[in-house]
Amino acid sequence: MTATLARMTETRLPECAGYLRDREWRCVTLAGHFAADGRPRYDAEAFSCAFLVMNGTDADGGAGVVAGVVARTRTGIILHCLDNPGSLAGLGPSLARSLDAKSARCVLGPADGTRFLEEVMNRTPYRSVDYTLMISEDAPAARPLPVLGADGGGDPVAFVRCDPSDADALLHLQEGYEREEVVPPGDPFDRKACRIVLARALARQEIFAARYRDGYVAKAGTNARGFEWDQLGGVYTAPNWRGRGIARALMAHVVRERRAKGRKLALFVKDQNGTARRVYEDTGFRAEGPFRISYF
Repeated sequence: MTATLARMTETRLPECAGYLRDREWRCVTLAGHFAADGRPRYDAEAFSCAFLVMNGTDADGGAGVVAGVVARTRTGIILHCLDNPGSLAGLGPSLARSLDAKSARCVLGPADGTRFLEEVMNRTPYRSVDYTLMISEDAPAARPLPVLGADGGGDPVAFVRCDPSDADALLHLQEGYEREEVVPPGDPFDRKACRIVLARALARQEIFAARYRDGYVAKAGTNARGFEWDQLGGVYTAPNWRGRGIARALMAHVVRERRAKGRKLALFVKDQNGTARRVYEDTGFRAEGPFRISYF
């Protein structure tokens, strides 16, 4: 069958949502752009363009079916979920034109689709990061782990849900996370942009922190929410608090809280970050496949 592109419209939302629901664990960020409070939502302002990849009518007259979703955000990020990227070579030129690939800033998604789109764009990324996608769907709730204060005793560490009023108190953790995990080596750090990202997350996502006395020492939370799945990220512990099991305990708290809300969970971890992967495995996640982000 021949694959074609169909521009996303509000009338096609049921097709899009049905496709993404069945594959949501692979593409929570993409699904989150078509969902609000777990229900389908069409927000044309979120994208500069979005398309369904359709397998067209076959030789027997069968109707076309959705075989992928590709979207470009207003900020130049291409998100995707494609059933079989290797079969879409003939669609490459049309995809490149439709997505304005020459000016895209980033491609994010399952590794096979990201590599396919790199070829389609005919551009060499200046940086690519390979991750392992991990999911937690039906594993037993993670058990709580005790966390002592900085001196091994005294006041306990508390785990709390944060809101926009916590932005100033959390800024040092967001800054540390972006410097260590997000900003490419040699690139400048933008503190103003960092504060904007944090404020947006506190307003739209579920952010949790570990509080010791009057300050926050670690954070974690969702960075995308789809129909049934939440994607966790932004996990960061202040350097002087590392080695005490605080990331594991905070993640256990977040996992239990989101499961109690009926949510399934996904995240991606850098392939070389064995320490973080062990934390996620200890809190109920299992490896599911490769994930890749490429920057242009």
